[in-house]
Amino acid sequence: MTKRLLLLAVCHSATLAAAIYVSPSGQDRNPGTEQRPVASLAAAQKLARQQKSQGPVTVLLKTGTYYLPETFVLTPQDSGTTYAAAPGQTPTLSGGARLNLKWQPYKDGIVMAKVPTGLQTDQLFINGQRQNLARYPNFDATSAYFNG
Repeated sequence: MTKRLLLLAVCHSATLAAAIYVSPSGQDRNPGTEQRPVASLAAAQKLARQQKSQGPVTVLLKTGTYYLPETFVLTPQDSGTTYAAAPGQTPTLSGGARLNLKWQPYKDGIVMAKVPTGLQTDQLFINGQRQNLARYPNFDATSAYFNG
C-alpha cells in the first residue's frame, strides 16, 4: 500500500508544472509568483529556463498589454515551456511601442505632438482606437485603395 501511494505521489508531482506569472504591473526583479509577478516575457523566459530542470514550466499572462521591444524568440532551450493566458485573463501581445506624447492644438480641430527621433510607424492607436494618419491626398472613406 505504501509503495502504491509513493508511486502515485511521484507520478502526480511529475505532471504538475511550475507556474510563472507575468503582469504589466509586475516588476522583472520579482520571483514570478501570482502575488509578485514579473513584468515582461523576457524575464519570465529567463525564470522558466532556470526552473526547467525541475520539471515542466507554465508561464501565465495576466490581463494587460505587453509591449515587445524586440522579437520574442523561442529556442529548443524553451521546449516544454507553455505560455498561456492565466485563467479568466485576456492578455494582449503588441509589437508596437507605447508613446507618452504631449498633444497640442494645431488648427481646425487638428492636434499635433512631437514624436521621438527615428520613430517609424504606419499605424497609430490612441486609447485602443486606430487613428488616421496625416496624408496627401486627404483621407477619403469612400476611396477603394488606402482611403485616399
